[in-house]
Amino acid sequence: MSRIDSILALTAEIESLISDGRWSDAAEREGERRSLLVEYVEAEGHGAPHVRELYERSLHSMEHIRQVKGALSGDASLQISNSRAVDAYLDNAGAGSGDR
Repeated sequence: MSRIDSILALTAEIESLISDGRWSDAAEREGERRSLLVEYVEAEGHGAPHVRELYERSLHSMEHIRQVKGALSGDASLQISNSRAVDAYLDNAGAGSGDR
């Protein structure tokens, strides 16, 4: 398999891992892909076939990750807020029960 074929295969694999939410596996494979990509560009130049495609695919993946991160951050903020509301309720309920 040529270097570019390996890079394209790894790119597809990483995109699939990202879609599945397997962040650690994607990050691990990205290191390997990055090394191959650097070697490829050093050997072939920035105008080498597929470099633009790989760049655009990387941008697409990063945008997807930003969206997921934003959603997760929103969910986490909501959970924290809900937890604080429950704690406040329990504090108030506990204070009220001692007065009876």
